[in-house]
Amino acid sequence: MKKLFLLRISVFIVILMINGSCGESPNYLYIYDLRCENLVQPLGIDTTIPHFSWKLSSDRNGVNQKAYRIMVASDSLMLVEGKADLWNSGKVNSPASVMVRYNGKALQARSLAYWKIGVWDQNSSQPVWSGISFSASVCCRRPTGQALISVYLAKKETLNVR
Repeated sequence: MKKLFLLRISVFIVILMINGSCGESPNYLYIYDLRCENLVQPLGIDTTIPHFSWKLSSDRNGVNQKAYRIMVASDSLMLVEGKADLWNSGKVNSPASVMVRYNGKALQARSLAYWKIGVWDQNSSQPVWSGISFSASVCCRRPTGQALISVYLAKKETLNVR
């Protein structure tokens, strides 16, 4: 289990390093500051229905988001291959980019979810894709309503914070 976890983290780091250099994205539109529950690559969130946010930047004036597509997978390699086993929103004609609600398969407590965003502007026929981000350890709520956040450590230990 430890080796599998370390392998997945290693693959994810490699993907992050090469992700910016191998896309068909127009060089005038950039997706950045990807957030899940208003956190950048959180190590723990207390919901199984997260919300996603992102920002756009452009070297050109008047460039606006016209549509988006969110893809969420249990493995980062799936997203590299253009597949999503947890959620594929499909093209959504909307300028929304703040707290967009997850609407996919039920997420399990203490799991990893990798995601990326595709954005269309008024001139694009294909989406511009973000890098791959992740949300680790989607957590559950105790019956008392207190959030239990578990962060996986490399040594198979779990740190519980109440």
